[in-house]
Amino acid sequence: EEGTTGGAQQRSRAQQKKARAADSQASVSQASVAFPPMFQPPFNMAAPQYFGMPAAMAVRAKGAAYDLDMVDEKLRKRLLKNRRSAERSRQRKNEQLKELEEQVQAKEEENEKLRNSQEEMRAANSQLRAENATLRSLLVAHGIALPA
Repeated sequence: EEGTTGGAQQRSRAQQKKARAADSQASVSQASVAFPPMFQPPFNMAAPQYFGMPAAMAVRAKGAAYDLDMVDEKLRKRLLKNRRSAERSRQRKNEQLKELEEQVQAKEEENEKLRNSQEEMRAANSQLRAENATLRSLLVAHGIALPA
């Protein structure tokens, strides 16, 4: 105990809840220890059937996985067909992604070429404007009138 009378009562509700959860977990794994047999469930609560799943099914992080050796032929064929379809779908997705990445790369290269071309044209334009201004000033200096 915790040194005072009624130490279990002194624990916080969270601690009590955690203790009850640990007790119930122990009772499921060691059923005969915690409760008399008449209060024990007549089934294994950890078994997939308890949760409405077939015995051949196991729950994983991404979904259910079936043991194909334990399911009937019709379900097995459907599951295999679905797996193949999912694999083809993933392959198509990867191919599309690769194609899009290639398109992005090509567009980035084209964009870079266009920017370089634009810079060259701006430089040429600036040079031509300077040359034009020089020629205009020469014409004005020789007394030739320019149209507006």
